[in-house]
Amino acid sequence: MEKKELYSFLKEIQTKVAQNDNQLDLVMVYDKVDEVIKNHDFYHQTPYFLSEWLILKEQILRSDSESLGYFERFLENIMYESATGVYAAYLDNNL
Repeated sequence: MEKKELYSFLKEIQTKVAQNDNQLDLVMVYDKVDEVIKNHDFYHQTPYFLSEWLILKEQILRSDSESLGYFERFLENIMYESATGVYAAYLDNNL
């Protein structure tokens, strides 16, 4: 998936996550997002991104009561953090 498509994909995932807080589904959604983003430059090159992403998975696997909120905030960070370039690519393609 190209970076310009990531914003729409992540927005859709975010909506689905907000509608259903089942922890098992959240692990599957995390893996789906991971599969899509792991080939993008920000995955390995943005400071702390990968370590925070892996910590998030540990929280999700623990079924922590705050996992859903952490996941939603992390999706927001991927979409809007300037270091990832996802929102900028979306705007460039849709303006």
